[in-house]
Amino acid sequence: MIKIENVEKQTFVNIIVEGEVWKKLDKKLYSKHLRKIRTCTDKKSLTDLFSVLEEQVALGYVYKLLAMKGYLENQLRKKLKERHFEEKAIEAVLGVCREKGYINDVREAKGFVEREKRRGQGPKAIVQRLKEKAGVSLEVSFSQEEEREKLEQLLEKRFPDLSEIKTKERAYRFFQRRGFSEHLIREILFAESEPHYW
Repeated sequence: MIKIENVEKQTFVNIIVEGEVWKKLDKKLYSKHLRKIRTCTDKKSLTDLFSVLEEQVALGYVYKLLAMKGYLENQLRKKLKERHFEEKAIEAVLGVCREKGYINDVREAKGFVEREKRRGQGPKAIVQRLKEKAGVSLEVSFSQEEEREKLEQLLEKRFPDLSEIKTKERAYRFFQRRGFSEHLIREILFAESEPHYW
């Protein structure tokens, strides 16, 4: 006997086959297919239906996400896993998207790097955030001249008066948190003649 029951504040439903949970589904994504699922009479008919249905639903979900903004492949994989799609369907969908050029980690990483640069983040912070998003280390192009220019712009905007040593110390910590190179921060904030303990 096949039964569908609501779980987790009705975001997901469980497909129950012979008293055991066979699969967990996102109710919203499968809403158009629940009637068809209910017509299945045994585990084999369910398995046959899902061999086609799951990939279609996952692809529709990914297309909807990509229509709103670009994603790194690892971000999409994570979103699909959160919706309880099987690994086989996830890999098939990501393969289709790669083939059609809908996902491209190099392109997305470059866009992310440029956005983070505009937000005033330094190279170390960008590399770390990109690693968290992509799940792998990707190279970040950030020349020393570019980093120096960004640092000087932020310094002028955030710390216009550096006459007090406490202000310089605060600025130092601020730029360090933002992921700028420490030697550049020291070079810009402290004249060689000034003693400091950084």
